[in-house]
Amino acid sequence: AWATMVPEQVVVGTFVGCGKADLLPRALRSIGCPQCWRDWLAAGEPWRIERRWILRVATCCQTHALLLTDLRGIMGLGRVSAARRLLEERVERTRADMARFTFVKTRLAWSWIISREHVRGASDRNQGVSPRYRATLVRNRFHYA
Repeated sequence: AWATMVPEQVVVGTFVGCGKADLLPRALRSIGCPQCWRDWLAAGEPWRIERRWILRVATCCQTHALLLTDLRGIMGLGRVSAARRLLEERVERTRADMARFTFVKTRLAWSWIISREHVRGASDRNQGVSPRYRATLVRNRFHYA
């Protein structure tokens, strides 16, 4: 931050507090929320991959409660109308897929808690998360998407 004259909080906000093993490999860091991307496109904001999306434990967008999906093909198109249409289709298809699944609300909440801990590097792990679920989720080396 000092070298670039950027406020320290801005730089710190780009880091995660977990180890490298808890992150997706760089090749998979195109997984994200199509609704967020659609909203950013409509608002003229740049697309990005949020830090909480690059965690192996991440499953859903915490803003839209939408499963994360691979956006690599859309990313390659750039910010054109075809990308907007594909994002709209992806949002609808993901919502339809989610309607077919049975989600355990406590496990989704636990996943969000664990994701937040990984981003913050929090050592407080007594927030009502099942130790067995935590161990299984953190040990997973694949990503839901």
